[in-house]
Amino acid sequence: MPPAHIVALGARTAVGLLPETAAAAIRAGISRVQEHPYFVDPRGEPLRAAYDPKLDEDLPCVDRLVALAEGCLEQLAKRLPAHGELSLPLLLAAPEPRPGFSAAEQQQLERRLVRAYGALRLQAVRTVAHGHCGGLEALQMAVQVVSGTSVNACIVGGVDSWFDPRAIAWLAGDRRLVGGDARSGFFPGEGACFAFVLSHAARRSLGVPSLAVIRSGGVATERCSRPSGLDNLGHGLTEAVGQACAGLGGSAGLVDQVYCDINGESYRAQEWGLAILRTSQWLRDPEGYIAPADRWGDLGAATGTALAMLPIAAWQRGYARGPLALLFAGSDAGRRAAVVLERPST
Repeated sequence: MPPAHIVALGARTAVGLLPETAAAAIRAGISRVQEHPYFVDPRGEPLRAAYDPKLDEDLPCVDRLVALAEGCLEQLAKRLPAHGELSLPLLLAAPEPRPGFSAAEQQQLERRLVRAYGALRLQAVRTVAHGHCGGLEALQMAVQVVSGTSVNACIVGGVDSWFDPRAIAWLAGDRRLVGGDARSGFFPGEGACFAFVLSHAARRSLGVPSLAVIRSGGVATERCSRPSGLDNLGHGLTEAVGQACAGLGGSAGLVDQVYCDINGESYRAQEWGLAILRTSQWLRDPEGYIAPADRWGDLGAATGTALAMLPIAAWQRGYARGPLALLFAGSDAGRRAAVVLERPST
């Protein structure tokens, strides 16, 4: 992929309402997983989850998503370089179809986001409804948008919330929540993260600093996905990571840190364990990874872009292991995506 740059971020999570505070909380090991005021787990006990402390607990799902996204867009508008009268495309990672979030809810979310925040002059939204990996796919799409067309800037974001009665009941029925007789499960979360992406030429023209270079990426399909019931040997994740890392060479090109969506569901950890066997040549520490879902909850479609703010904070604060970070995530339906970010040289 041609180089493109993340130059601004806006984020809202249960552990922090800004990118800086959220990343600092994750580094410090701070968790906001706590008992939900009224949702219960399969045992009838209060559901342990990470929810936004500023949102009304009774707010319907789409209203929650709009509120989360608007908070990020407001932050982003204050941090953007001057971009004239350019009308910005929005590449949005949204939940996969599920109880409580259908195509109708997706369309409602798209319309409301375009109307809600005119300060950014958003164009019609292009949605990637692939759940966890949607944000990483959208980052790769953004590189093509800003580098391969006349549009040299765009916004990439992801937003999700599990806090809808239909979604919680569905997760409980599939034994995916922590508690009860579930063999593995996750803590539901909610949040959003949006990034402003510029082409290399546009960034230099505007004279703005880069937070991260989107160096490469990969997308693949895992045929033995969770709903299939088949043994997942990690072939899809291996392919996505392999595509992202194929251009790295020598010890100087090893990935220094891995950030991912492993969330407590055993199949995700097992899948990565198998993928490591085929991808370790690109990883400085094949068994080391950062998986923040046990602290800010499972962020669903917000995961991909939210992961991106963690290496950016590490580079800015000087505690990163090195200049290359690998992000990966996978959807329930089988989509797998990986992105390599690089610390900017200037």
